[in-house]
Amino acid sequence: MTMTTAVLTSRPNFYSSAPVARQTISLRQRRRLARSIFSLSLMILIGAGFSAVSHASDSHSHSGAFATSGFVRIVVGNGQSMWSIASVINKNDPTSVVDEIVSNNGLSSTDLKPGERIWVPAK
Repeated sequence: MTMTTAVLTSRPNFYSSAPVARQTISLRQRRRLARSIFSLSLMILIGAGFSAVSHASDSHSHSGAFATSGFVRIVVGNGQSMWSIASVINKNDPTSVVDEIVSNNGLSSTDLKPGERIWVPAK
């Protein structure tokens, strides 16, 4: 009579004799992934740059629809006002020039700050 003994343990055996398949990425795949990530980030940066340039030109554009051929862009200096600029352009009727400057630049008032850039009618 042969006797067989079975041993019961409290922990299950997770080890098996079959080899575990490891997921490895080849060098070619790594390079392709790196190029893709680099290209994608470069496209995002270029797109953000174009968006910023487009937004900047939109925010500085004038609200009136006029061709810039009859206008000049000036930078307001210290001590200059809308009226002093308008009187240089038209000494007889600066009021019409002030109205034109306000409407073509989309200004809400005639107040100007030094360093501000505005479109004025050419002489």
